[in-house]
Amino acid sequence: MSISDPPKSPERLLKRSSIGLISIAPGILSLCAIVVAFAALSQVWTYRSDSWLPGVLFIASPILALFLSGIGIGLGCGGLIQRGSNRLFALAGLLLSSLACSGCLLLALFFFIMSGGGMGF
Repeated sequence: MSISDPPKSPERLLKRSSIGLISIAPGILSLCAIVVAFAALSQVWTYRSDSWLPGVLFIASPILALFLSGIGIGLGCGGLIQRGSNRLFALAGLLLSSLACSGCLLLALFFFIMSGGGMGF
């Protein structure tokens, strides 16, 4: 065996999944949109602001977050299905996007609670 021979290992190194790497970005952006929505909600209820901007941010941010998390979930699933590549980044993107969807549901629940119930209780 010479020095130039590659090591014979049963393990093969998996390449990074480009789809998995890309799936992380929508998850991070959608989590940032959820934080902006919570900040706008607290601005409206704390200061009783008459400005239209917090209301628009509160409505637009969760819609943007749901759109981006849907893209992230699709890319994360695609990265998990992809053969011959590392699935770590795809799983991270899928988890971040799922966390953002949960954040949107939590935001809606928080809004209903803060607005006085509104659910018939």
